[in-house]
Amino acid sequence: MDKKDIHKKAWDEATLTKLNVFEVLLFEWLNIVLEAIKKFNNHKEIAIYDLCCGAGHDIDGKEGSPLKIINILTKKMLDGNIKINVYLNDKENYKIDKLKKIL
Repeated sequence: MDKKDIHKKAWDEATLTKLNVFEVLLFEWLNIVLEAIKKFNNHKEIAIYDLCCGAGHDIDGKEGSPLKIINILTKKMLDGNIKINVYLNDKENYKIDKLKKIL
């Protein structure tokens, strides 16, 4: 069965909406986690996983989840004592290769 590749075309409104919701949720989740780390002074390391990350954007250059993750992390004022590990993976190796070139 031939699986369609959503990264080879412009994303539809449903995909764009999903990505916008993902961005808002990640931003809010990160705020909560960082405040909890400050308050309870326990774990100084968090991990973010995107196991179906794709190539990073659609054919029109609209950002996908891995680029949204990176952009949110670069915009946040992060305490230098907190380590954030980001794990990006996709079962299609060519997508990972494209993402590496972008990053």
